[in-house]
Amino acid sequence: MEKWQKVCKLLGSYNNEVNMNFVNTSNTVLVKRFRDLSTASILYILCTYIIAAVFAVSGIAKLVDSSGLLNTLRQVPFLSGQLIVWTVTLLPLIEIGLAVALITRWKRSITLAAILILFVFFFVFSIYGFYGGFNSDCGCFGPLVQSTFGWGMILRNIIFLSLSVIASMIYYKHLREQG
Repeated sequence: MEKWQKVCKLLGSYNNEVNMNFVNTSNTVLVKRFRDLSTASILYILCTYIIAAVFAVSGIAKLVDSSGLLNTLRQVPFLSGQLIVWTVTLLPLIEIGLAVALITRWKRSITLAAILILFVFFFVFSIYGFYGGFNSDCGCFGPLVQSTFGWGMILRNIIFLSLSVIASMIYYKHLREQG
């Protein structure tokens, strides 16, 4: 097996049949196509591992101590007590589950869609909390990181949302190319 085939296999970007089609093309096309693919694959892997790490750390931290999240959700006037309890209970489990699904590549299209929805919700909630005057720790990362509602939180959520959009775009473009 040639070196570039090993790299393709490690990146999981193409199966052997497509790799063999690369062998039959000219070297310049092969190098250009491989360079483009490897950049996209590396960017996809980087984005997904960052997102998975954020979700895993956040979920585990909230399992350890969810008081910050509980206090934040109590400040939202339209949430019932039962909905708050369900959210505080399920959100860490959902985050950990999405992190595991992302790392194991389990149902990637559904996982990426769920992550996008969650990051859009987090972004909107950070703006709501900022303009709503929430002045407590949001509980986003449990007791690990003290994070109050403000421009820093909004910027952080924009970055996380952007990473998930980039990962989703690369993944869906990759799916269309494969047919």
